[in-house]
Amino acid sequence: MQTILFPTDFSANAQRALEWAKLFARQYGATIVVLHVHQPPMSDATLPTIGDLGMGAMASVELEEIGRENVGKLVQQLQNEGFRAESDWRLGNVEDEIVHTANERDVDLIVTGRSELSGFFDRLIGSSATDVARSATCPVLVVPNPSDEQPLGPVKLRHILYATQLEFDESDSMRQTLAVANAFEAGIQFIKVNADNQLNLYDDKKLMAHLRQQAGGPSTSINTVDSRTVSAGLSEYLQNYPADLLVVTTRERGFWANLIDPGETEQIITRSTVPVLVLHGN
Repeated sequence: MQTILFPTDFSANAQRALEWAKLFARQYGATIVVLHVHQPPMSDATLPTIGDLGMGAMASVELEEIGRENVGKLVQQLQNEGFRAESDWRLGNVEDEIVHTANERDVDLIVTGRSELSGFFDRLIGSSATDVARSATCPVLVVPNPSDEQPLGPVKLRHILYATQLEFDESDSMRQTLAVANAFEAGIQFIKVNADNQLNLYDDKKLMAHLRQQAGGPSTSINTVDSRTVSAGLSEYLQNYPADLLVVTTRERGFWANLIDPGETEQIITRSTVPVLVLHGN
């Protein structure tokens, strides 16, 4: 892992996501690219104009200048902390520019925050966050806003929960997950949620055997739970067996789009109380 893209609106809600970006950058010696996307508001003919600019346009220009200044400050802060950091600033649609920047820079990981508050990240939760996770060609780590009980500060990665669908070959996703686990010396739990809204087309035993072989042998435990939906099953499991990171694989492209409920990725991202690492299957 060489490059991590960190899109931010510089709010306090982005701080936890930054801590995760720093955690991965520190472990891998990666460069953090701080990205801010300025999405100009649509012009409002009802606002009064001053000279050639309306008040809305003037506010947009000021926000643009503030955004550029804050990018520089955050990059300097990271460099002072010993990280390799670069700045990037884009104008346009938030989701499109994040994916475009990731592709242009060939980044290895996107780390983004998720907040229930209004603002920049309000466009990244729900279907918008899922759009980024689906469209990006690299893994996407979506970090929820911490609750009042969770103190801000350095984060840790000791326990990983890998959610498997046992419906296709997950070799590449497993390889990526094992690489992360080995880098952080973290343990992995495996879970399969038997949900009412998901098809079950293949023999789970055969795919379980293949998964165990990749993960380390017959002793690997794969837990199964029954639930109405995958997201609900994962939420219930995490309440009883906490983890630092939830890993899911999206197959919502091509043939699999008709077999796997596309709303599940969105529900998992928006409801999870722990960071969700979205990987892309072949």
